[in-house]
Amino acid sequence: MAQKLSGVEAYLNENKIDIKEVSGRFTLQNLVEALPTGDEEEIDFWLEPVQEDFSRLALIRKRFSQMQLIDLEGQEIIRVIHDKNQTQIIKKENLLNIKSQPFFKSISNLKRDKISINPIMAYNAKSRESGFSEPVIQFSTPLFSPGGKKIGFLVITARAGPMLKTFGETPHGKIMLIDSSGFFLHRSDLSRKIDWKTQKSEEKFQDQYSNEFLNNIRATPKGIIEDIGSEFLTFQQIAYDNGNFEKIWLGIYSTEKNEILKPVTDFRNQFIFIITLVLIFIFIAASIFGENLTRPLLKVAATAKAIARGDLRQKKLNYQSEDEIGILANTFDGMVEQLQNNIHSISDTSLTLNSSSTQISTAINEQSSIAAEQSASLTQITTTLEELSQSSSQIAENSNSVVETSSDALHLSQKGAESIETLKEKMDGILENNKINIKDILNLGKKSKEIGTVMGIINNIADQTKLIAFNAAIEASGAGDAGKRFGVVAVEIRRLADNVMESTNEIQNKIEEIQQAINRLVVIAEKGSKGIEEGATLATKTITELGTLVHGAKSTNDEAKQISISTQQQMTATSQVLSALKEIQTGIHQSSVSMKQTQTITNSLADTSKDLKRLMNEFKINESS
Repeated sequence: MAQKLSGVEAYLNENKIDIKEVSGRFTLQNLVEALPTGDEEEIDFWLEPVQEDFSRLALIRKRFSQMQLIDLEGQEIIRVIHDKNQTQIIKKENLLNIKSQPFFKSISNLKRDKISINPIMAYNAKSRESGFSEPVIQFSTPLFSPGGKKIGFLVITARAGPMLKTFGETPHGKIMLIDSSGFFLHRSDLSRKIDWKTQKSEEKFQDQYSNEFLNNIRATPKGIIEDIGSEFLTFQQIAYDNGNFEKIWLGIYSTEKNEILKPVTDFRNQFIFIITLVLIFIFIAASIFGENLTRPLLKVAATAKAIARGDLRQKKLNYQSEDEIGILANTFDGMVEQLQNNIHSISDTSLTLNSSSTQISTAINEQSSIAAEQSASLTQITTTLEELSQSSSQIAENSNSVVETSSDALHLSQKGAESIETLKEKMDGILENNKINIKDILNLGKKSKEIGTVMGIINNIADQTKLIAFNAAIEASGAGDAGKRFGVVAVEIRRLADNVMESTNEIQNKIEEIQQAINRLVVIAEKGSKGIEEGATLATKTITELGTLVHGAKSTNDEAKQISISTQQQMTATSQVLSALKEIQTGIHQSSVSMKQTQTITNSLADTSKDLKRLMNEFKINESS
């Protein structure tokens, strides 16, 4: 029982080691890091390598039935199914949301580095509704980003068949494996050899025994129970989820008492039967033949006493009679002779057994030496591979740095290209505005010239007005007193005309200054336009060169990522080889342990043969016999 249950524990531990190794893989860690960012391009970039990793691992680990990556909302991100040496990657549109399922609720509160074990193995309706066509065990662990934020869960579904095969069958009794509720996970008796998926029975362990009995064995790690009718029961617990009382299995070995006690009972019955026959025969013989018949019986008794002391060197009785006493004496002589022959055979067998045990011990010692040499060689190989793995890890870290640096360069070059593009657009706007300004300045020059023309007309009018006023003043002076008032008006008109001419001259000067300034502005604006056009041309050239740079940076970034992935895959392959070597080393160690156990058994066998020889020496027999 203990050996079979240790096989179950080894199976569980092997799957725990596998899910820890898978959760730490480089591709999966990069996908987990990309998921919170929402960057679809980055997520898609890492999604395919993770799917390929899952597919390869499913082909290597034949016991894996399904591998899933699930986010915190219960949505499947990846699901890979393995069946009949083929793997199938489920398409994105067929992935499910399992948030409402009890299984997802049971793993939603998992802490970092914890592993949840969910067996779907019982012969009941709940297991049949799970959708699996065979007994399986689901191993789940949470996934965290480098910043410590929980991102989702990795779930590996392993077939339970290889584990259940370790129980097998037994010629005597039956072996059972049940869960804490009493549902059968395995029974070796023929009635359970039916298809797991179509089994309709809800039979439980307590249906055959009792709830009280089930509670008693659930509360005790292991033990033997004798008072179960005609059976002996040996049981032992397996806590498959860190000692959780609700998550235990019970291995039970049931043996009929009659099977155990049968050899003892048969021997006792035969012994009683023979003694009874002998006593009855002696009593009858003594009663019939009396004292004459007592003498040979006493000789038989004396010989029997000598044999009881270990002295088999007894002569034959040679009782010449065909009556019952003669038959008894002859039978007794045959028994003594047969006993002597048996003692000789046992003695020879003990010598052969001692010699064989010595040879076996020598062979085991040689095998142990070879195993030790193999273990030492494997240790050296393992050490070398560990160094190679460390070097691969350093290369992977450096390649990650290269990926990050190239990503930064790509990002900066893209931002630079965007900035230059924006600058070109601004310069094109400035150039257009500058052309509009030049046009407005030229229009302003035309308007100022038109104003100058108007000022010339006004100046001519003022000059003519001044001439008319002068003539009017002459006429007024000739008119005497009647023309004085008119003369005053003529003088004022003449003064006003002078003022107008002075003002128009000043305006004319200002207009000329404005025109000179406009001419300078036009020259400056034209130079600025030329500079802006040259800047726009350079910006266009810069945009083209930056586009080439961005393309080169993107190519460099993609190649760096490919190098990083290749390095990580090499590191993963090295880790797998290292893991395989460690498994081989573990196997050699187990073989060494088995050899030591065999050596112990052989030594015990040798001691037994010596004891047997010493026991044979207590019998005194004739050498010739």
